[in-house]
Amino acid sequence: MKRPNELERVYAAIPEGTDILVSHQPPLYHGDRTFNLDTGRVDHVGSRELLDAIERVRPRIVICGHVHGGFGRFEHQGIPIHNVSVVDERYRLVYAPTVIELLDF
Repeated sequence: MKRPNELERVYAAIPEGTDILVSHQPPLYHGDRTFNLDTGRVDHVGSRELLDAIERVRPRIVICGHVHGGFGRFEHQGIPIHNVSVVDERYRLVYAPTVIELLDF
């Protein structure tokens, strides 16, 4: 939960060869959709800096969960990205826990 310029430095420190990348926030456009309960507006609030780091490091899988409305499996350049949130924007338990099988690691 830092500013983009601070996160850029954090994500730059992710080492090459990382297989599993776990991040609190999702990357931009992948599990980052929010729904404003007051206005009904849908926005993407993921991190461009994290997406850049994913493209650089090319982990085998990315797991995040902060954005509740972004639950699900996504893919970026062949890299699976899982938003594993279990609650919705009102913090109601609506999703079953995500099970990810890591085969051939």
